[in-house]
Amino acid sequence: ERGIECEDGWFEMIDQLCSACEEEIEGLIAKGLDKSTWPRVSQIKEKFGSLRFRVTGEVSAGLRHKFSGAEQASLRTCESCGKPGRLRRKNGIRTHCDSCRAQLDARVIARTSTTVESSFTAYLQQRQLVLTMLESRES
Repeated sequence: ERGIECEDGWFEMIDQLCSACEEEIEGLIAKGLDKSTWPRVSQIKEKFGSLRFRVTGEVSAGLRHKFSGAEQASLRTCESCGKPGRLRRKNGIRTHCDSCRAQLDARVIARTSTTVESSFTAYLQQRQLVLTMLESRES
């Protein structure tokens, strides 16, 4: 069991699926079924831009249908803020609204610029060290 591995924008869908699991369990309790058969959430995550809700144990067709519906709905819901969004295939495959995607892109650009700048600075320092060593050998 790993917990929830997605951003907050899908909270409402996750909450609804958890409630559906609780209802399923209440039905199984009413039927007198053993705890070992109850559905148990093993993982909630984002994968390829959609919500994945993994459950072990007995799962009815109705509950499976709700999981599938939430997965489809997540492809139209921003993972970050919950507003309408769409699947994006830049810097990974994620579902975001325009605003959250722009913020993510800005963070990626800033991080990449810092990495490139640091690498270039390190290169220049290394180059200077080599030149200094070569000059000392000529003297």
